Amino acid sequence: MKAQRIAVGLAGILLAGLVGCSKDVELEFHNATAQTLDVAVTAPGTGYEPVGIVAPYQQLRYELELSREVLPAPVLWSAGTLGGQVMVTEDTESPVRIVIGTPAEVDAAAGEPESPPAQ
Repeated sequence: MKAQRIAVGLAGILLAGLVGCSKDVELEFHNATAQTLDVAVTAPGTGYEPVGIVAPYQQLRYELELSREVLPAPVLWSAGTLGGQVMVTEDTESPVRIVIGTPAEVDAAAGEPESPPAQ
């Protein structure tokens, strides 16, 4: 009986260790430029990873798996000469939408008017 409880306890610990060891987050890259872009991400524990090619005005989805040990984690992305960063935390919900482009292109993709120049 005691051995049975120990076995059940150990199985529970192993199962808890397997479930929730990583955070899966989907990155959704939206290309607001007129160029085809090579997209890549760099994240803790995974390093540099080419994601793929996104055509002009199209989107590309990428599933990223991060160890919960590295959270919160900065995820750097690059697309052509453009780039940025998103912070992935325990609370980050998928998909994370990333719009690629200049500020004017990003505003246009969001349906917002271009910002007036600073004076």
